[in-house]
Amino acid sequence: MKNLIALATCLLPEFILRADNEIAVDSCATPEVCVAKIDEVMNRNAPPGLYPSQPVQAVIDRMLEFGETSVPYFFQLLESADPLVARIGAVALTKVNHLDERYLPQVLNALDRDIAWLPTVLTRIGTPEAAEAAVRQYLNSRSSPHNQEMFAVVAFGANALPAIMRAAQCGNDCDEQTHFLLGYALGEMREGQQEAAASLLKIAEDATQSAYVRHGALRMISFVGEPGLPIEQGLLELAEREPEFKGTVDHALIGIKSSHAGAILAEFLKSGADRLVLRDIAELGPNGVSAGMTVTSLLDSNDLSERVMAVRTLGYIGFTSAASKLIDLLNDPTSAQLNWVAAESLGRMQAKVAIPALRNAAESHWYPPVRDAANKALAHIESAAGYESKFHRKNFSFDYFQFQHMDMEPCESISLESLEEPQDRKLYAYNNPEALEQLAYDSVVLSYGARDEEQQMAEDPGGIIRVNPGNIIEHRTNITQVPDVALRLASGWLAGSDRGEWGGELVHIQDDGTATVVLNDNVEDIYQLGQRYIALSGLAHMTMNSGRVLELIEATDGTWTVHEWRGLPGAPRSSAFMETGELLINTASGGSLLLNESGDFRMANCEKPDKG
Repeated sequence: MKNLIALATCLLPEFILRADNEIAVDSCATPEVCVAKIDEVMNRNAPPGLYPSQPVQAVIDRMLEFGETSVPYFFQLLESADPLVARIGAVALTKVNHLDERYLPQVLNALDRDIAWLPTVLTRIGTPEAAEAAVRQYLNSRSSPHNQEMFAVVAFGANALPAIMRAAQCGNDCDEQTHFLLGYALGEMREGQQEAAASLLKIAEDATQSAYVRHGALRMISFVGEPGLPIEQGLLELAEREPEFKGTVDHALIGIKSSHAGAILAEFLKSGADRLVLRDIAELGPNGVSAGMTVTSLLDSNDLSERVMAVRTLGYIGFTSAASKLIDLLNDPTSAQLNWVAAESLGRMQAKVAIPALRNAAESHWYPPVRDAANKALAHIESAAGYESKFHRKNFSFDYFQFQHMDMEPCESISLESLEEPQDRKLYAYNNPEALEQLAYDSVVLSYGARDEEQQMAEDPGGIIRVNPGNIIEHRTNITQVPDVALRLASGWLAGSDRGEWGGELVHIQDDGTATVVLNDNVEDIYQLGQRYIALSGLAHMTMNSGRVLELIEATDGTWTVHEWRGLPGAPRSSAFMETGELLINTASGGSLLLNESGDFRMANCEKPDKG
């Protein structure tokens, strides 16, 4: 999501300019008359940050037709004590192709007043002094990096590099956020990144600089991406010469997608790093192939999500040595997601050895998206064509996690009849809330916010609260949780709660009221399926969508443990027993599935709605 916001912020002025072209130009006769017309048509109730209304834009477009003559009038608007009028002047100046450098002091004075839409006016002046001001404004803004200040720095492109390099050599007068912001802006630029990487390497190599600055320069290199590859050897030599910089150099090598990055990330995996390292290896493409053996070892993981991601990663890096293992996973009954990523990864590998297995999956797999993925893989192998991403290169995560979004709507209804469970055995909030209230237990809700939230609100009432690595704080709120569902046992209950993005639990509640948390995750429902006790768990929130069927196992001492039995192609939305003895599970974006006590899935047949 962060990358999408950044991209939208950068493209916003261009989008607005395109929209302006569809606005009819006003007919005011002179710049003076136009300024008076603005006062007539402007919306006095609009917030100061809102883009001007169409009638105001029409007047601005008319003034632009007068050329340089209108520029002093735009500055007259900009210097108004009324922030609404000043905002109109700022927007007008963003439409001027070029401004003389003599206007820079006036722009800087207005920037000190925090006039909306003004930062990009600095690019219309375009001088080194204007670029310096743009970088300074960007570093000082509380809303950076996703703001107009960043767009201004990015728009300067290579012309902003001298100012960026000076800001990077900040001695001890800056914090880690400074280098993060500077690096982020470099990563958004469309030019100058190779030159920036070379300049940053010189700073990192300069022993007269503080260690803090040298580490900061290396962190900035990690943002420039593949244009930084020409400095790969220099980075390796620096790490060899001064081992204290090796950790930061490693991150820089990962950022530029060095051929050494795969091995570096593989070591992270071995040390038990976050599974998202698998996504980072995948983003390296063929440069991540050196991590292939380490990633392949995760195919035996007990964590289903980790297995799915390992298979996904092997496809992106083209580790063909794992093709035979992926063929075996095409029909693994554990998870349709696992089958889907195996099919696509074999296609990405151009694994001709997999053609017979892919044909079989394309014809007979129970899950339609897997059949589609197998057919697509066959087409790619036969044509030797690569897979194309539907997303911007900076949004690789959206492409990588596509297996969480199968685009299959659940059935509105199916032909099978559902079975009601006895109320003395199964409690739901909708039919027995009083009994569930008797099973309430203590829990903790975790949330995150900004440490300086009150200060931000005081400075910008009604504004967006910015949370970043430098100010994030964890909040823990104690609550009394009433379960959403509970299943009766011989002694006690298994109870589950689902608070959406705020989490949930599976709890064993004994008849004496003692509650023990068995699982910290959202629980949609709990069943006895054949001889198994199972819980449906998962979450669909924003871009995340995951679901699983958990087997609940009671030990001889009465304690309960959880085993991941089956994966779901989406978070469970609703479920019910059917007359066939199967469990119907409606999933988010994954369709409606039927699961039997042996662990076999099949698709539910959706019943067409009665049009009569």
